[in-house]
Amino acid sequence: MLTHGAALVWSVQLRRPEALAIIFTGPERVEVRQERLPRPRRGDVVLEARSSLVSTGTERTCLTRDFAPGTHWDAWVTYPFQPGYSFVGVTEAGARMCAHAPHAQRAIVEEQRLIPVPDGISDADASWFALASIAQIGIAAAGIAPGDSVVVLGAGVLGQLVAQLARTAGAGSVTVVARARPRLDVALAHGASHVVAADAAGAREEVLARIGGEGAAVVFDVTGSEPAFADALKLARRFGTVVLLGDPGHPEEQRLAPELLLNGLRVVGAYFEHSDLAGRRRMAEEFFAAVADGSVVVSDLITQRARPQDAPALYASLSEEDPARLGVLFDWSLA
Repeated sequence: MLTHGAALVWSVQLRRPEALAIIFTGPERVEVRQERLPRPRRGDVVLEARSSLVSTGTERTCLTRDFAPGTHWDAWVTYPFQPGYSFVGVTEAGARMCAHAPHAQRAIVEEQRLIPVPDGISDADASWFALASIAQIGIAAAGIAPGDSVVVLGAGVLGQLVAQLARTAGAGSVTVVARARPRLDVALAHGASHVVAADAAGAREEVLARIGGEGAAVVFDVTGSEPAFADALKLARRFGTVVLLGDPGHPEEQRLAPELLLNGLRVVGAYFEHSDLAGRRRMAEEFFAAVADGSVVVSDLITQRARPQDAPALYASLSEEDPARLGVLFDWSLA
């Protein structure tokens, strides 16, 4: 960990009291503006941003306010709202760190919440640490046994990570289901055994044919789409496991299917808040080790790099379906 962190905070804070930040000022309203840094407390450290990864599904939901009243989304998203939680920056002493901090030119973070970025891991690769931790929580919850058949519904950024990590966890086959052919091609290039170009409802026959007809040992619903949950239940084998990793804005619209009862399925919810500080640090270290040894590859999952000043146009473009879009990165060296 760092030492003399508080001294670093005060020297930076007094010289540069403001920083560029991306703000959602209301539904469908994005501003990039100078924000005054909060007064730091003892033990805080200032990070100068290098890169921050956009969590496209989550941040789009926050921007559009496409969620039901009374949900955890409703309690979390209040405007003005600062999006983002996958921040990589550097201290004044030159130490690279990642942190769960929003998209901004600088972040003040408690020293205990900083995660060092190892040498040899690029800033862009490091920025995947937060999304990787969500996938890691899902993999741990699934309890994949060696040789298990795994189905992943959804081939966005989180689905791509889940598919790779399922393979490293010992899955015998990993079948990825999505409508976007370019994303399926990426999944195949990163080790998926099979892909099915369909939505969850239309994939059942082909999925079952590919994995032997009895259903998968583990099914991950990473779509964030409410109707997909019932279809995920129909893809699991008897006494199989369904992991709900997507976070839909309208959970009241999710429905059960008869297979839950008839096949004795285990349904597990996996969520970022299920980890503590020590767990998050451990998962980041495991992710960096997997990137370093090549068992997990994220370097080619970035499909768009943007200047922070272009955030309004970038978020507007997220409302348009782009089958090739995966990772979207703010490059703060361009600010």
